[in-house]
Amino acid sequence: MENNSYTPVAEKDSAKKSGGVGMKCSVDSSVLRPALIIALAICLALVLTSILVIVTKANAPVIEEETEAPEIPDNSGNKDSGSKKNFPFKQTIENFYPDYDENAITIPESDASSKNIALVDLSSNKIIASRQSGKSNVVYPASLTKVMTLIVVFENLKSQDALNEKLTLSEAVVNKMIAENSSGYGFIAGDVLTVNELIHAVMLYSDGTACITLAEYISGSEAKFVELMNAKATEMGLQNTNFTNCTGLHHQYHYSTAQDLAAIMAYAMKNDFCANVITAKSYKLGSHFRSETGNSYNMYNQVFNTMGSAQPNTCTIYGGKSGLTDEAKYCLVTYSKAKDGKEYILVTLAADSRDLRNQDHINLLNKYVK
Repeated sequence: MENNSYTPVAEKDSAKKSGGVGMKCSVDSSVLRPALIIALAICLALVLTSILVIVTKANAPVIEEETEAPEIPDNSGNKDSGSKKNFPFKQTIENFYPDYDENAITIPESDASSKNIALVDLSSNKIIASRQSGKSNVVYPASLTKVMTLIVVFENLKSQDALNEKLTLSEAVVNKMIAENSSGYGFIAGDVLTVNELIHAVMLYSDGTACITLAEYISGSEAKFVELMNAKATEMGLQNTNFTNCTGLHHQYHYSTAQDLAAIMAYAMKNDFCANVITAKSYKLGSHFRSETGNSYNMYNQVFNTMGSAQPNTCTIYGGKSGLTDEAKYCLVTYSKAKDGKEYILVTLAADSRDLRNQDHINLLNKYVK
């Protein structure tokens, strides 16, 4: 058998002289020296790496779990979240979004002049009669927007005491609303109102200055507040709604549907505070309102002011919110209750006049509420 190993003759002789058994192999020093150098380099690198890891861990900052909710709630709807602690009025209401009853009636043109309509029976949470109300029928909601403004303001108050906090209306906000021809009570710069008074001004008098003032109070700016509105819309599962402002002033990307607007109203009516504001017929401002006169004033619900004493025969209208822009035309959402205790929400949009809009509510409730 061939032996391929190489052993120098001198080393063979040496092995014999020393009485060694077998042949002794030798490694060329030209191979050994580089191998030793490489091994030492690897060991040194491992030692240095270990030291670096130990030092890095020792100097790294300690990351503690977040125990407080962020300044702005995440609108996740989780009742057990930190935002529920910091924002005690924030809530998630289940089973409020109205779907279509299997026997829902398509409202003929002869029954109403409004273009888009949704009538919801809250006891079944079903749309029982409608016209062009679903997600393919996008409309401009005008001041019906303010029902969502009400919800978002209230749910983002940090305490009951916040309702009594006094805010001074700024000249910048008042002038902005005048320039944009926003509806309102007629507030002037320097007027002092509580948060609760401003909330009622939003809903009873559709006041734009009150909307912006509350938005800035809650979020620092209207833009940040609108982010909360859209987050709430997503949380609520609204199918085709987007907000660009908190007042309902026209913008091409500020839109909703009759079905979504009915859902917003249904959500609000399941909240005791919001329901009380929506159904209030009047609200008295405190003497701090205009310090130079010391007078107090009453605000009256504009829905009842415009509808007068007219009521359907089948039920009683207890509250609502009206709206009007050139693009949206005359809009109205009402909450009513029948004699048997059933509750209804009716949304009508894009009527050509106030009288036609109001008459639609009387006629539709008379015909479709049993």
